[in-house]
Amino acid sequence: LIEDAPVAIGIAGEGRIHYVNPALVRLFGFDDTTELVGRSALDIVAPESRALYAARSERRRRGDPPPAQQLFEALR
Repeated sequence: LIEDAPVAIGIAGEGRIHYVNPALVRLFGFDDTTELVGRSALDIVAPESRALYAARSERRRRGDPPPAQQLFEALR
């Protein structure tokens, strides 16, 4: 289901990208998931959004529930 989703979906944890679906790969202009998986999640977060992203990540590490969605400016 996620593989065929028309929207970009990614999973990151501990500062690294663990999974991206084909829609996310296309959105960022890559050719294959292997170009993103394993990289620092901050590699695709725009500098002006990094503090927000880091704060959300810290809340998750403390055990706070995740937001329904995370929106941030990204780099392509």
